[in-house]
Amino acid sequence: MHISGPLSCNLYVERLAGYKSALQQAKIPFKKQRVFFHELTRENALATAEKIFAQQPYPDGVFATNDTTAITILEYCRKRGIRVPEDVKIVGYSNDPRTEIVTPSITSVDQFPATMGERVVSALMDLIQTRHPATYRHPQEIVPIQLVARESSAGSPKKKK
Repeated sequence: MHISGPLSCNLYVERLAGYKSALQQAKIPFKKQRVFFHELTRENALATAEKIFAQQPYPDGVFATNDTTAITILEYCRKRGIRVPEDVKIVGYSNDPRTEIVTPSITSVDQFPATMGERVVSALMDLIQTRHPATYRHPQEIVPIQLVARESSAGSPKKKK
């Protein structure tokens, strides 16, 4: 499952494209019913969790495009007796410090906000100092991201023989 913010925001358009690309690489078909779009609030995440876990089989994984949603899905699963990561794996986005202290800790994508902030300030300073601001174009930059693997996406424990 993929839980995304509204597609009126480019961030979520790009994250959806990444989700589709990962599915394609894994040779898994894209299905609209596995994707949810809404403002990424706790209340909306709970409503989506109700839909996702309304009937079995449950999905084997949930990718939330923010950590608040991922934490809410984790709490929902705990209350319903759905085991993370054994029954469902959860991955969030932004590496919020709360993802390290919940149990199980949540795998998240770190987007290095400090680096992004530094690059934005640098681009603004370049724009301010240019003699022709109307024609100035700062080169596009890509800040790398990193998956911070934690307990919520760990492999299932091995069964004892």
